Amino acid sequence: MGHVSLGRNAKVTLINNGETAAQSTITSDEIDMAGFEGVMFLVHMGTIDGSAVTSTFVRQAEATGMGSAATLTGSTHTIADSGDDSIYLTDVYRPLEQFLDVRVSRATSDSVIQSIVAIQYNGRKPPVTHDASTVAAAIYLAGPGED
Repeated sequence: MGHVSLGRNAKVTLINNGETAAQSTITSDEIDMAGFEGVMFLVHMGTIDGSAVTSTFVRQAEATGMGSAATLTGSTHTIADSGDDSIYLTDVYRPLEQFLDVRVSRATSDSVIQSIVAIQYNGRKPPVTHDASTVAAAIYLAGPGED
């Protein structure tokens, strides 16, 4: 059996480059799930001011543009104002519709979003190609030696 590399069997895409401190709702770029069974979203929060009301949730839609998007049941993370510099993970396996995005609601007091990353997995045709506009380089090692 050949080696199994997550990096060659999952597609990594930066779907939000970060947002400065604010009180607003942001929406990530959408992910097209054609050819993949699942996606894991990583929302990396930065500084969250005291009394901030912050949450993340995933939406799905049948068509690109997310015009008819609906929030996925059970996808909401309620983020405490003590959740600074933490990652909030949501894994969606076999979504019912083709397009997904992430929304982060920031209210009452400021919150910073460092980034949002999508890792699509169980592709029908591995190896996958990462999004070249957001993944600068990749190194794959199997049984590496030491320097």
